[in-house]
Amino acid sequence: MKSKQLGLSPIGVLAMTCLFALAVILMLKLTTHYIDYYSIKGIYERIVADPDFEKMDSSSINYKVAERANMSGLRDYDAQKNTYVGTDDNGDLVLEFNYEVREHILGNLDVVLTFSYSSNPEAIIEEESFEEEE
Repeated sequence: MKSKQLGLSPIGVLAMTCLFALAVILMLKLTTHYIDYYSIKGIYERIVADPDFEKMDSSSINYKVAERANMSGLRDYDAQKNTYVGTDDNGDLVLEFNYEVREHILGNLDVVLTFSYSSNPEAIIEEESFEEEE
């Protein structure tokens, strides 16, 4: 009677170790971007919850976002470039951000993460600050 192999071969162990290492590398490199996203989202949510939010113009909103991002240690976030302020169909102010991050993993493998937030996701906004002010 022949015995059958039980367990993994050395090649199988090596493959499993490589997959585990890749998963750990992905987790370590991508987790920081998700932490930053939730920090930025919290900044926007606090600004929208401000009682004076409806009275603010786009430049003061951008200033508040940039100031709070700087206080939170988010030095790479460009509020002027990523913040959109507009009004919805009802005339209510809507605050949005969209940005993406490219993270090099290893070799020629990169990952693109896209993040967005809207204070009113169902709204179709009429653009106020999509164009650069001069």
